[in-house]
Amino acid sequence: MKEWITKQKNNFKKHQKGRTILLFLLLFFFGLSFLKEVGVNYDEKAEQNILKMNILEYANFLNPQSDLVKFYKEGIVPIYQSVEKDHGISPYYLFTPFLTLNKVSEHTLSLAWHLYTYILFFVGVLFCYRLIKELWNSKKVALVTSLIFFLTPRIFADGLYNNKDCILITFVFML
Repeated sequence: MKEWITKQKNNFKKHQKGRTILLFLLLFFFGLSFLKEVGVNYDEKAEQNILKMNILEYANFLNPQSDLVKFYKEGIVPIYQSVEKDHGISPYYLFTPFLTLNKVSEHTLSLAWHLYTYILFFVGVLFCYRLIKELWNSKKVALVTSLIFFLTPRIFADGLYNNKDCILITFVFML
C-alpha cells in the first residue's frame, strides 16, 4: 500500500506542470468566451486615434513620403500638437496593421482591439504567476494568487477592454 501511495505521489508531481499549463489554457479560453459580450468602450475610438497619432509621428520621422504618412495624415493631428501628447500607448504599436485595413468594419476592429487587450492582460496573469512563484517559492501560492487575480470580477472585466490599467499592471508584473 505504501508503494502504491508513493507511486501516485510521484505520478502527481510528474504531471503537475502539464496540469498547470492546461489550467492556464482553460482560463484563457474562458476569458475569450466573454469577448463577444464586450461592447465598444466610450473612449476606444479616441485611444485608437492616439495610437494613430503616435504611429504617424514615427512614420513621418522615418519616411515622410511613405504611404502610411499619407494614410494617417487625413484627419489626424500630430501627437506633439495634441492634448494627448503625454498619453502613451506603446504596447499597442503591434496593433497598427489592423488600423490600416480599409475594409474592416467598426465591429471587427473593436473585437480585434479587445482581443489584443485581453491577450496583453492574460500575459499579465502569467507573469503574476511567475512573480509569485519566484517570491514565495511555491507553485500552489502562485496558482491561487493568479486565479484570484484573474477571477476578480472588476479586474477580469477590465482585462477585456481597459487598455490602460490592466496593461500597466501587466508591465508591473513583468518587472
